[in-house]
Amino acid sequence: MPYLRSDFVKLYKSKQVKIMLIVLAFVMIFDPISVLIINSPQSGFYENVGRHYFQFWVLMNSVSWGNTVYMTLLWIFPVISTGLIMYEEKVTSVKAFLVSRNGWGSYYISKVLTVFISTFVNFFVLLSVNVLVTLLCFHSEVKTDQFWFCVPKEATFAYKFYEISPMCMIFVYIFLNALLLALLAVLIMTTYSIVRMKNKYIALIAPAACLYVIQYAISWLLVDRMNYDISLIIQPMASAALIQTIHGSDVLLTYGIIAIIVFLFIILGYKRGREIV
Repeated sequence: MPYLRSDFVKLYKSKQVKIMLIVLAFVMIFDPISVLIINSPQSGFYENVGRHYFQFWVLMNSVSWGNTVYMTLLWIFPVISTGLIMYEEKVTSVKAFLVSRNGWGSYYISKVLTVFISTFVNFFVLLSVNVLVTLLCFHSEVKTDQFWFCVPKEATFAYKFYEISPMCMIFVYIFLNALLLALLAVLIMTTYSIVRMKNKYIALIAPAACLYVIQYAISWLLVDRMNYDISLIIQPMASAALIQTIHGSDVLLTYGIIAIIVFLFIILGYKRGREIV
């Protein structure tokens, strides 16, 4: 792809992406360290709660500040991950110049691949860093009563991976989080080709607000079918705490629907963008 390398360079030079990566790196590194520092002086903490890494990595430790930051910003990450490259080139003469060199198809596909790959890699790597730091801070193999509250129910999709090893289950959830954010980032990127937005601030705020509204609406509609709620599927503690069981078929169906929607937006964005080149 003639544009792929330059698009990656542009994306990682984006101020929004740089800030996001710095903030996330800080969260992923210092959340487990802060948990260790705060709880170490407490008498009996490790005897009662435990010191197993499985309990304290950022997505499992739902009471930590790191988890709160991550889940609060979850629906903003896909917007920032686009770097607004498509939007900024659209409102300037850069897009017309680049398209004239190798065609709209190459230009558009490069943007889709760049956003998807970079977003997936960014979150997979950063969440993996958190696991590594957590493993260094909490390395006991002793399993207390509190530990078993984190273990997924036997009927859930997560339990099959937990049976292989807790670390295997962790990386399945890292994959699911990274994949979701990568798909949503592509979805947001295609909207910049479909919809004309007046300024950069609207381009940042409007898509994020829409994702929040859609997620709340889905959560409300699926109140009796929480096993299909994507915001719960990507949280490992949900497999242990929910009354309803999240099966492997639920995960595949939910991600399949999201992938189909993203694919339709890619097609729509391609046709719409080609019409106004």
